[in-house]
Amino acid sequence: MKMVVNAPTLSVITTLYNREKYIAETIESVLSSSFTDFEYIILDDRSSDNSFEIAKTYEKIDPRVKVVKNDINLGDYPNRNKAASLAKGKYLKFLDADDVLYNHGLQVMVESMQAFPQAGYGICTKHSHYEKYPIQVNSYEALKQHFITNGPLTLSCSPGSAIILKEAFDKVGGFRINRHISDALLWRTLSLHYPVVKMITGLYWWRGHEQQESKIRLKNRTPIIEEYLANTEIITNIDSPLSKDEQSLAIAKLKHKLARKILVILIKEKDFRGAYKLLQDANLDLSNVLSGFKG
Repeated sequence: MKMVVNAPTLSVITTLYNREKYIAETIESVLSSSFTDFEYIILDDRSSDNSFEIAKTYEKIDPRVKVVKNDINLGDYPNRNKAASLAKGKYLKFLDADDVLYNHGLQVMVESMQAFPQAGYGICTKHSHYEKYPIQVNSYEALKQHFITNGPLTLSCSPGSAIILKEAFDKVGGFRINRHISDALLWRTLSLHYPVVKMITGLYWWRGHEQQESKIRLKNRTPIIEEYLANTEIITNIDSPLSKDEQSLAIAKLKHKLARKILVILIKEKDFRGAYKLLQDANLDLSNVLSGFKG
């Protein structure tokens, strides 16, 4: 008789590429969690250091750990999507290979999601003293706070800050393939279809170091225009709960924000060619940039 193995409640996912200095601490933080009903998928994207070998040692000592190496290098977000396709849990918890979970982190995240079964994801960022967590925020309020009112809910956070209902992740097609901004775009896309749970902060440690993606992002202007265009698409999506007037206001705010970034490139960096290219790519004109002087 074939034994039926129940699927875990949670799939913890770490995508791995050249993080031999940090990966052991990351894995150990997951395995020491107070919440234990999880599988731990580690997908190595053809590391050239000893990251894969270090991860494999933990597979030998804990049956929850599954370490896989890709045949070819996929890149950050395609690798995240592939790892999610291997997951069997009801919820997905991405944890970068240089970050650390606190002992109570998984427990709080799972219990917060279970308290609001209609939610598509939960995040633990931007604390407010006027809210007692966890709370559920509907799609309308989530998008309105992020794009219009700058409320206590911001849909800009790293994967380590979030837990995702796998059914919701699959419905929206997972991460878009936009390096540096795919995580933020996922939260905003999910918010078109599902409520979001706000949880307490301090559930994991986002480690700062010179090799992390955010350091590279500061030197790369491509995400500036990619995010502007993707946000415009999300705001005007057929499923957007925002009214037409609210959509127009949100897009105006996006243009104003982009204009201010272009002004920085013009005035502080004196890169006229780069600023002009951003204007062209965004279909903006000089009047939009001049508006950036206001506010």
